[in-house]
Amino acid sequence: MATIANIEVRTIGIETMNQVLKYAPIDGFKLSDDKLNKEYTVIDVNEFETGATKSFTVTLEDKSGNIITLSAGNLKRARLLTTNDAAGAKPMIGTENIFKRSDADSIWNGSVYFHKGIGMKKDEEFVLPEKITLRYAILSEDLETGEPLLNPFLYKGYRKVVKEYIKVDDFPSMDDFRSELKKTEADGRFKFLPKEMLEPTPFAWVNRDVSDYKHTLVLQANS
Repeated sequence: MATIANIEVRTIGIETMNQVLKYAPIDGFKLSDDKLNKEYTVIDVNEFETGATKSFTVTLEDKSGNIITLSAGNLKRARLLTTNDAAGAKPMIGTENIFKRSDADSIWNGSVYFHKGIGMKKDEEFVLPEKITLRYAILSEDLETGEPLLNPFLYKGYRKVVKEYIKVDDFPSMDDFRSELKKTEADGRFKFLPKEMLEPTPFAWVNRDVSDYKHTLVLQANS
């Protein structure tokens, strides 16, 4: 029988733990229709650092005990309802609460950005509401084709391009990413981008489910 290591051996030092958890993986939010039109209770908040950037995630639980995690980015981009009128909004086929942007004017116009509506401000502490209802999700779409837009991080190479832009305090739009793919080596093309990849190319495992599309959550603050 193996001998159990004593507590001194099993104790990891503070400096080591600080380094290990500096880039600890964090569960992201995966969109699905059954997560929407539900009230959630805020059960935990985790503040963390990624490099020199500070951020946070919020852990929420619904009345059935299902748990989801929203990032600060999810909340900052979200909309906050100012009306319950969704007249004329047409949900995606197979869903009740997910809409393409062009089919959700009444929802978009009946809401404001969450950070503005709930009072998130620089140089001030912010207290999250005790409960949040996730009402809807609105999918971004291609203005020419009307098709939903994929989350940019599902394209090969995009995440690496983001890392390069962040080094100079910038963040690449999809137009920036397309421009990088058009560059030659002489133009300063990033070496990690395959020479034959001239257009954004999704990973092979992308199924184009609703969770794969770039979206904006529409929330209702309860208290």
